[in-house]
Amino acid sequence: MSNLLGTATVPLTLQADYHADVSGILHIGDMTKITLVVAYAMGASEAGNSILLKYEYSSDGTTYFRITDTVLSSGAGTISIREDTFAAVAAAEAYDYFTVEFNDVCARYLKVSAKESGVASNFGSCYIVAVTTDR
Repeated sequence: MSNLLGTATVPLTLQADYHADVSGILHIGDMTKITLVVAYAMGASEAGNSILLKYEYSSDGTTYFRITDTVLSSGAGTISIREDTFAAVAAAEAYDYFTVEFNDVCARYLKVSAKESGVASNFGSCYIVAVTTDR
């Protein structure tokens, strides 16, 4: 288990856009399954906010490619960039916890970036822990 973004004692403050200050790179080497444990809290006096996460893979740690999803409908596939959104359930400044899983990973590095939407005036915070397995 390794800290990917922030820590439980020093969470990262989210921003309105994806930013280098709120992204982390995990060297996954030969691991085949990754579980991200995400803790997200809205800022003080906020309501109805969401955290958005984007994911990128790299084989060399320099050039990153966005992860995509494919949806099939009537035999045709539609490819879209994967971006997960989690709407806060807990009260402002209280943490929500959820997981995101990746199976059959075929790259050496995973970059995870976070941002927050719906903010009136106080951005929230998050920390993400990555759990990896080689089976």
